[in-house]
Amino acid sequence: MKVAFVLPNLPDLQNGGGGARMAGLIDFLRHRNHEIAIVSIQGKHASRTVSPDAIQSAKEAGIEIVSVGWKQKASIGGISAFLKTSDSFFAPAEAALRPEIHRQLAALAPDCVVAFSPDPLVYVQHFQDCPVLAIMSELPYLNMQTRRQYSPVEHGKSPIQRLKAVMLEWGQKRYDKKCLTSPTRLVFSAPHYQAWAKANGRPDAGLFRTSVADLDRQADCEETRRAQVPAPKPSILVIGHLHSTNNAAGLPILFDEIVPELDRRIGQQGYLLNIVGDHRALPVQYLYMKDHPAISFKGPVSPPKDEFLDATVTLVATPTRTGPRTRILTAFTLQSCIVAHQNNVLGIPELQDSENCLIGENSLALVDKILQAFSSEELRDKLGKNGRSLFDSLYRHDLAGIELESQLQLTIKEFNDRDIRKHAKRKSH
Repeated sequence: MKVAFVLPNLPDLQNGGGGARMAGLIDFLRHRNHEIAIVSIQGKHASRTVSPDAIQSAKEAGIEIVSVGWKQKASIGGISAFLKTSDSFFAPAEAALRPEIHRQLAALAPDCVVAFSPDPLVYVQHFQDCPVLAIMSELPYLNMQTRRQYSPVEHGKSPIQRLKAVMLEWGQKRYDKKCLTSPTRLVFSAPHYQAWAKANGRPDAGLFRTSVADLDRQADCEETRRAQVPAPKPSILVIGHLHSTNNAAGLPILFDEIVPELDRRIGQQGYLLNIVGDHRALPVQYLYMKDHPAISFKGPVSPPKDEFLDATVTLVATPTRTGPRTRILTAFTLQSCIVAHQNNVLGIPELQDSENCLIGENSLALVDKILQAFSSEELRDKLGKNGRSLFDSLYRHDLAGIELESQLQLTIKEFNDRDIRKHAKRKSH
């Protein structure tokens, strides 16, 4: 089978998140002797750089790469385009690229197209030469909603600006619903997103679990932990680039609530907080945290294996109604002890408090859980081993790869069935 992926950038295992997920799935399909092509958009996301090694490795693996340059300039429609949920208002630059992307896909002549993430969903609208499978996580309107509700930058805006944000979010939600109708098959990475799609025009929406790379074999991981020298003080790992909407949404609960409570209860000298990831987007009101004696802003670390292994606790304080956090699953591969906000259960329903992680419903509860983990190595070991078992049973790349093959076959069958029905309808007339 020839599969053409339409992606916002070339996938790179070193970058984590969705890019690493796609890299793992593509590698799986390639080893199953599927022919792979990638149409990627270069230049839109300046912060998402792809290593030259990743590009070279893809070419050496026989993957056909087509790069389409991002063009920022596009005419934006007015109030009429907004009310009609038109491309010219909500995605003018993306829609302007659509003819070129359709031309490239037609030239590749794949058996199926995979659109991963919201931008590619816009690019493949109305492409009818072959079946299209769309794999979605958060939709754009959900990102807008998250920013409005949680972002410290948004909270500083005037009432008029915030009202405008609400109106734009309303329009974006209508546009997103419109985009969902186009692909042959649509799958989501979290059950609550799937339920939303089913209630908004796609009753056939499916579920496709997130997967992550195994950063270590289980035996190696256990051996590494046994050989570790105990740290002089317990440490917390917070990992993720701060320009991400969900990561930025977690900053108020981290800096305004969790850090002050930890300082009050065990003192600034009683713990370490290592923040790993691009922090250039740190909001100005939190710059003073760079002077906190317990906090270290480490910047991007690749691969992050040692950061997970060195941490007493990996903290995922994101309070948003989010999809699956790949950092939780990645930490599970290394048997790390996770402390997570309860809303992460929406994205990973198998999370269970005191079984494979520790879950808190607010900042005070999260601090309680952190201190509980600090005080018991036995508990941390239990949670880490159970987390690893959960990863092995549901979230490995090879399991997701087999499921992706099944989804591709379903997509092709549904496309062919539609063609048969259309042909029969034309004959009947």
